[in-house]
Amino acid sequence: MEVYKENQPTIELVLSNQPSQIIDNLLKKYSNPDLTSLVGVYLRIFTDSSKLVSAWLDIDRIKTLLWTIKNEDFNIQTEVATTLSQLFLAERSDNTSVKTFVEEDCIREVLDLFNDLYSELMEENAGNEERKDDSDEYGNASISAM
Repeated sequence: MEVYKENQPTIELVLSNQPSQIIDNLLKKYSNPDLTSLVGVYLRIFTDSSKLVSAWLDIDRIKTLLWTIKNEDFNIQTEVATTLSQLFLAERSDNTSVKTFVEEDCIREVLDLFNDLYSELMEENAGNEERKDDSDEYGNASISAM
């Protein structure tokens, strides 16, 4: 991020050519553990910049980012959480587009995404607990039979 801060106008100029496509391509690579940190740095350039952040303001793009948090790799989960936090909470010189997007355009949709993800994770967790209980029962039965 140091390079971005020192060369902000140049980097924003380069990234302003098709920023939505750049974000979409980076999101496809976010689940690769070898690239996660680097991809996260680039994605957060888009969240930090008042000029580039509007490329994030698409509910499907946010959903893609949010669903990436389901990855089992803790480093990927942490990167995604950091990017989400920065997208919605970063202080920018001009935060009008994000504020309008969240307050007027899609606050309900964003909250629904979080709710859907939470529900899905709870269902998966319940399924894992059931499988664990089943394996415990079989394990105990096998030990008792000895």
